[in-house]
Amino acid sequence: MTLTTDETTFDDIAPEFRHRIETTVWCTLATTDLRGRPRTRIVHPVWDDDGVGWMGSRPTPKLEHLTRTPAASLMYWDPRHTQVIIDADASVHRDAETCRHVWSLVSSFPEPYGFDPTPIWSDGPDGDGFVVVRFDPRRIELFGAPPIIWRRAQA
Repeated sequence: MTLTTDETTFDDIAPEFRHRIETTVWCTLATTDLRGRPRTRIVHPVWDDDGVGWMGSRPTPKLEHLTRTPAASLMYWDPRHTQVIIDADASVHRDAETCRHVWSLVSSFPEPYGFDPTPIWSDGPDGDGFVVVRFDPRRIELFGAPPIIWRRAQA
């Protein structure tokens, strides 16, 4: 049995979602490379109050992957099996307003979930080395018995 209905809202799952991601912190990001093969890596996104994920990145192949195939899957896991699986539409942003917003957002949470991005990107949010990835979830599963699933409403 899965606890999900067409009426499940993000607000319904937000407290448990936030608890799990903020205590796990790191997650695995899966993308599709330029040859159509899956690629994974460990990343550190943060999520705003609307359930949108934001991640700072260097200009790496994952940005090319997401630009070509803007779909991603993220999985948080800890030894207690408090998993969160997120299927999302991804977009890459280089504009100053978004970069400054995400720089401020990642700095606003207490460590270890939040962090000072300066040691990673010494040129700051306006430098060429800081790029933002946005994750707009299509589906979120809070693993459990039974799992709780939220799906974005169809437009």
